Amino acid sequence: MGDFGLGISPAVEALKKAASPRSVHTAHQFPGAEGRLTPLELDANLQVAEVMYRNLLLGKKVQMDFNVGMDSWYRETFGEDWVKKNLAQRRELERQAKETGENSPMWVEAASGSSDLAAEVLQLGPTGGECLRRDGVDREAVLELLSSLLVKVQISHYARCGAGEKQNGLRAMVAVMWHFYADAEVLSLCADSLRAVITNNKYNCDSLLALWTPVHPQERHHGQVERGWSFLRIAFDAFVFQAGGEVHPRASAASNASSAGASRDKEVAVKVARCILAAKGSPVMEAQLRLLKATAERPCQEHRELQEMLPKIIQVTKDLAGRLKGNEVLSELLALLEA
Repeated sequence: MGDFGLGISPAVEALKKAASPRSVHTAHQFPGAEGRLTPLELDANLQVAEVMYRNLLLGKKVQMDFNVGMDSWYRETFGEDWVKKNLAQRRELERQAKETGENSPMWVEAASGSSDLAAEVLQLGPTGGECLRRDGVDREAVLELLSSLLVKVQISHYARCGAGEKQNGLRAMVAVMWHFYADAEVLSLCADSLRAVITNNKYNCDSLLALWTPVHPQERHHGQVERGWSFLRIAFDAFVFQAGGEVHPRASAASNASSAGASRDKEVAVKVARCILAAKGSPVMEAQLRLLKATAERPCQEHRELQEMLPKIIQVTKDLAGRLKGNEVLSELLALLEA
């Protein structure tokens, strides 16, 4: 890239942006940030950081010129064509922000609450990747966070977009279903909240189905491609238990809830079924349901387990539909599974 006038103050400003952990990992997505960087700006700032650090390590003095602004520096360094492309990207970011209500009070509160919920039910593994928390989940904290989030996402489109930001809320609620499959109260709140977040929101719906939230010792590292299946695997497990069946075998320490002292409620099972059906229009779900009934050479763990669970899911759905005569949600779910 060359040194392109690294001594000027805009380069120092770019260094500060690019060097912070927040900017490196979430520069154009961080909830509540004053402004998002375009992909071109992020790339430019990272290049600046690399060269700046190299010069600092070599002991070169950093000169500063406070009369040059970032826009002028971008134009001088990268050229007019780069500036035009960046302007187009900036306008697209502004359009997206306006559509989702980014940084509006409801968006910020939902995004923040979702991050807090994720912190309760997820953890970092030994190698720094993310996975489902093994133990120590605070039920009361989860209840409080879900109750607050549900009110917001039921009344505000901006809150629903905030909850889907960076998939934090989606991933957190899938994790809640995993931990609290045997807790009807928590699961009821979670199913209602998740259904509100994905209904009539294609981005959230597709993102939910594409999520991969692994169980320890597996970990999902930053930037790793999502491989899907976690939502259907975990949601159907919770549905089966609340409908009167048993969960698929899992490690004893892998879930916060245990079957002992569990609470079951067939109406909560229906809520979970309704949440699953809210995603049925997604092409991601259509593809996953086709793959579920096909023979895969090397299916991932969640895919393989869901295939093993499918006969039991269908039978439990039939049994519950027999007890709740005329329930349209269960009839629709059964049709989806048997199609």
